Amino acid sequence: MTTEELEERKELLKKQGEKLAKADETVEESSLMDSEAEPEPKEETKAVTKYDADHLRSIANLGLEDLEETDLPLPTITLIQNNSTLVDENDNPLPRGQFYCKGTKEVSKEVNCIFLSFTKRDLPDFSHKDVLVHTWIFLGVMGKDLRPFLYYCKNTALGPAKEFLGNVKSLMLPMFAIKAKLTSEKIEGEKGTYFRVKFNTVGDIEDPEQLMMLEGLTRKYGPKLRQGQVEEKAEETVLEGVAEEIREPLSENVNSNDLPF
Repeated sequence: MTTEELEERKELLKKQGEKLAKADETVEESSLMDSEAEPEPKEETKAVTKYDADHLRSIANLGLEDLEETDLPLPTITLIQNNSTLVDENDNPLPRGQFYCKGTKEVSKEVNCIFLSFTKRDLPDFSHKDVLVHTWIFLGVMGKDLRPFLYYCKNTALGPAKEFLGNVKSLMLPMFAIKAKLTSEKIEGEKGTYFRVKFNTVGDIEDPEQLMMLEGLTRKYGPKLRQGQVEEKAEETVLEGVAEEIREPLSENVNSNDLPF
């Protein structure tokens, strides 16, 4: 290779080196500009509340914070009589001689329960609103889930109620410590056929935790019952038994004259 050709080759390599250097500078400047540029704002993701059944149940007490269970009237259990107007969802008469729970709409031949307290009051008769009938009101809880309820006794139901309370007194136990069962019997009377309630004692409660819970319910609802704060309005109460005029002095406590001995 001649000296002239060697010089030309050096010049060519020099120019190629300059081009590569300029290319590197361009890349560095572009990278620097990208790093200094402000990041694009990200879109904020807002949490969307799903108003499904589970969520609504979780906030069911919203707005009811000051409401207590004892502020509400308790559901009643009624013995269905021949003259009853109670019907099912298909407008068919409910079976006579069975028990109807107004709260759950359940009908059963018997009711396993525990009675906590009772009181007495003069209430309008179901058939004759202008007639006050001496009525015993029992506060109880269902045996399977301790749901509270009221049971009204008048007329022919007073005898079985008094017999039951006599048995409770003889056992020397608080009423909440005794298992009970409501059944009915068919009676042929002068005024026709009707059904009479039977109060049956079926055993004692021995579980300490359950007894503690039942005592708490008794102390919680008992005073409200005696003050008439857990009952339905008189015109909405279905009283069990046939229409008879029974007028006795109003009393708030059991005494020896109430019991059949």
